[in-house]
Amino acid sequence: MKDYGRQNSEYISVGNWILTFILMAIPGVNLIAGLCYLFSKKKSKRNYILAMITIALILIVLSVAAYFIVKLAFPDIYQTAIDFVKSFATDFGVDLPVMLTA
Repeated sequence: MKDYGRQNSEYISVGNWILTFILMAIPGVNLIAGLCYLFSKKKSKRNYILAMITIALILIVLSVAAYFIVKLAFPDIYQTAIDFVKSFATDFGVDLPVMLTA
């Protein structure tokens, strides 16, 4: 079987990937592990983290865009959602963030 220029040192076992996914699922630990993998010599781990960062940034941009589209294009639906959250919080005694109390 041809190697196609890959080095055996780049091989990462299934167990190592399972450990990576477990570490990335723990809040706080995922930030430290992500930084370690980002500056790792293993290309596959670095590419994994770069892909995760790219997806996170895309989702943040889409979320902000959706927020403004709903707020500006459908003000009635937006206000209904805000009123629902306020009534839900009042029923359960939850303090709201400042942006929702105005």
